[in-house]
Amino acid sequence: MVAKFDAPDQLYTIAYTSTVKRKDTLPAILAASNKNNPRDAISGVLWYEDETGRVIQILEGPKDKLDKLVSRLQGDKRHWQMEIMYNRPISKRCYPAFGMLYGAEAAVADANQALKQALGKADQITEEASEKSERMRSEASEMSDMSRTGLLAAQQQTTSLQISLRQLNTQRDELQGKLHSTFPLMIYKRRRLEREVANIRVQISDKDEQLSKASKYQAEALEQLTKQLQKQAEVDAAAAKMVSDAEKAAKQVRQAAKRANEIALKEAKHKAEKKAQDLAKQADIGLAKVAETEEIAMENVALQMIPVKSNPAMLPSPPMIAAA
Repeated sequence: MVAKFDAPDQLYTIAYTSTVKRKDTLPAILAASNKNNPRDAISGVLWYEDETGRVIQILEGPKDKLDKLVSRLQGDKRHWQMEIMYNRPISKRCYPAFGMLYGAEAAVADANQALKQALGKADQITEEASEKSERMRSEASEMSDMSRTGLLAAQQQTTSLQISLRQLNTQRDELQGKLHSTFPLMIYKRRRLEREVANIRVQISDKDEQLSKASKYQAEALEQLTKQLQKQAEVDAAAAKMVSDAEKAAKQVRQAAKRANEIALKEAKHKAEKKAQDLAKQADIGLAKVAETEEIAMENVALQMIPVKSNPAMLPSPPMIAAA
């Protein structure tokens, strides 16, 4: 059963390889493991190769308990050429049952467990990457032409990540084929496959980080586009205000011109009336003078028509007609 007090920050796993000098000591080792490990909340699995006497053991449990157990194993004279393969924290147990498994069934169970974890992780990352890619494409399609140039790099990174994920899926299928190959080869290649899986996990982590950077770059591009659209809206508003102000100014100019025209017409009419009055007065004066001249001329004509008996030389000369 799984320990109830497992804490993710305290749960560790350790894997080591060693050679057992005598095969007949193996039952005693298994008996001690099955007795002591449940007490220390340690679970795991053990493989033994008959031909070489090689042992591979994976242990899971609290870090302090595992450290003490490894110290005891390193001092156990039944083990030699002991080598620690890895010592790292884990979030949950892969072998939740206390005690040790032994033989081919353990190898198959562990291989299937590792395969399920690798496949699950790869499928999860593939699905997340596909969702992120689809979301990025959807968001990119809604952007204007101004943002397409800025998001081209993000789309290229997304395409590159998709290619890498397809490559990882191919590697995953290859691992699945290797794990389902012949059982003896699977035991001998166990360690190499674990390293390959670890490398693939590192690559997946790197690709996930790259995808995160691409998402960050896209967010920055969207923010920049938003700022540009805000600036464009401000410019459009300012231009509209300028047009409105210009129309108001033109209206005021037209009204002022109309008033000035009306004032000018009134002044011109007033000047024309005044000039006409002056001309009329001058005409009246001229007509009066003409009438006076005509009257004087008529009187002169009348005087000339009277018969004169005396010497004509004695007659007075006719008066000069005054010029008008």
